[in-house]
Amino acid sequence: MKSIPQRDMKPIKEKVAIRLKAIQKEYRLSLSEMAMLLEIPKATLNSYLRGLALPPLSVVEKFNFRDLDVEWLYYGDIVEYIGDYLLFGGHGKFLDSHPNTPQMVYLMYDIATSGSNPSEKVSLTDKDIERFFEKYYRECIEQVY
Repeated sequence: MKSIPQRDMKPIKEKVAIRLKAIQKEYRLSLSEMAMLLEIPKATLNSYLRGLALPPLSVVEKFNFRDLDVEWLYYGDIVEYIGDYLLFGGHGKFLDSHPNTPQMVYLMYDIATSGSNPSEKVSLTDKDIERFFEKYYRECIEQVY
């Protein structure tokens, strides 16, 4: 199971709930079956599925019936995380007028690290997001003027 990189932003409970429901649906698990697999009470699982609470890593690690990417469960795919991170950072208005920003930030990072040895390539960090967002933001502003 892949570990979670250090992130400034906490996972969004409602989005984690959506991903948990997708796993439940994919494996056709009832609430009781899923709770039994995770070794937690049904009421606890229900609070995770409703987005009222965030499952701790100790529970998530019990998803041994699937090669679960913990980062995906907590944050979604990397482009989704970039968008959420930028919203969290107060860039909602810019994202409204430039909706492809998360994809562009990731593309800029991917291009910048494309020469790296794949085994040495590290996950995109929050500092990387900030750095490539600032660069993209400046490019967009320069195009306006």
